[in-house]
Amino acid sequence: MTTLDAAGVTDPGQVRAQNQDTFFVSGELVLIADGMGGYAGGEVAAAIAAEVVEASFAGNETPTGLESAVLDANRRIFERGVEPGLEGMGTTLVAAGMVRSDGGTRLLVANVGDSRGYLFRDGGLRQLTEDHSVAAELVRLGRIDEGEGAEHPGRHVLTKVLGVDRDVEPDLIEFEPLEGDRLLLCSDGLSNELDDEHIASLLRVGSPSDAARALVAAANAHGGLDNITAVVADIVDGSASPAEPSTMAVPVVLPRDRTLSTPAVARSAPALAVRPVLSRWERFLRRREDLRRRRAYNKWVSFRGVVFLLAFAAVLVGGFAVLRWYGTQNYLVTLRGDRVVVIQGRIGGFLWWHPRIVLRERYGPGQLPTQVRPGLFQGIDEASFADAKHFIDTMHRQWAIAHGLITVPSTTTTTPAVSANFTTTIYVPTTTAPRTGGT
Repeated sequence: MTTLDAAGVTDPGQVRAQNQDTFFVSGELVLIADGMGGYAGGEVAAAIAAEVVEASFAGNETPTGLESAVLDANRRIFERGVEPGLEGMGTTLVAAGMVRSDGGTRLLVANVGDSRGYLFRDGGLRQLTEDHSVAAELVRLGRIDEGEGAEHPGRHVLTKVLGVDRDVEPDLIEFEPLEGDRLLLCSDGLSNELDDEHIASLLRVGSPSDAARALVAAANAHGGLDNITAVVADIVDGSASPAEPSTMAVPVVLPRDRTLSTPAVARSAPALAVRPVLSRWERFLRRREDLRRRRAYNKWVSFRGVVFLLAFAAVLVGGFAVLRWYGTQNYLVTLRGDRVVVIQGRIGGFLWWHPRIVLRERYGPGQLPTQVRPGLFQGIDEASFADAKHFIDTMHRQWAIAHGLITVPSTTTTTPAVSANFTTTIYVPTTTAPRTGGT
């Protein structure tokens, strides 16, 4: 029966005072959880993830069982996230389990976040998982290349973790394991410090515990800016007698002096004196530059967020203005009772804008020309209030002239007469009698 011969090592790194990484190893399951959120939140979230996935998968070692275990862990962390001091906590998770499907054994890797899974086969290294981070998304979209993604401040901004949302969709990678394959799970504290070539060279080191120790030591020597965790697992035939005792299935924190002369896992391993390659001043400069990039990225994200909100608000205001214009920019001359009125708005209303009377004349349809009265019952559309008022005044004036209520003077010319005190305008009819005869 195919099984895993695994070992894990975790270390706080050279900058962080607290280690929020957790790992678990057994013959059927290996995992790493990298917690985040507050002083205690990340550690709690990572511990819950490891505990729940281990317990849930142990009773259902199938592809569905591992996926369900990850979903159960997400719900447990989300529910605990409402407790004081644990608000907003979350964790990454990368887990690999030997699953039984179709009568055979396969290896299933589940991933949420930016902790990684690698396969080392025939001397070649292949990254199995994809990071769920802003920088990785930009690389996948072709906005930046992989080199820029490795330095982009968005590599620290995760797009998917356990415990932040009620539901999460893990990435699932299933393949047939071959005896001699070596699997590496690691937190971003390792993958951010070492490139693929360096990782591949260290995975060639002896046993899984030797390789895990060498990887953590190298990441520490390169700067150790974050918690560092590595789990190395060999694919072996479980029916053969193991050459070495099994690995303890518990997290291991290395001593603060970084000296691994005392084995931190239950296997024989060479003593490695881990001494930083970088000077203290160089490590200080690296930390300061990393902090500067994070702040610059946060400002950039904040600026883009403000611009987006302003643009979104402008679209809302503009859309509201257009709808309001359409709903109110219409005037109808009609009747209400025995009065001529002007109604603003669409008949029947439009969204939140209902028609309303904006002018009520003191007279009714009897004081308008006969030919316009039928149209008033259906309503006469006008483009503006001024047009509607002008229409009513014109029709009423025509009716008044027709009934002799208004006298229209004949066309006149004016000749000014000037006196010492005032000016008088004299109206002289311009109509002349027709001429007869020749000139």
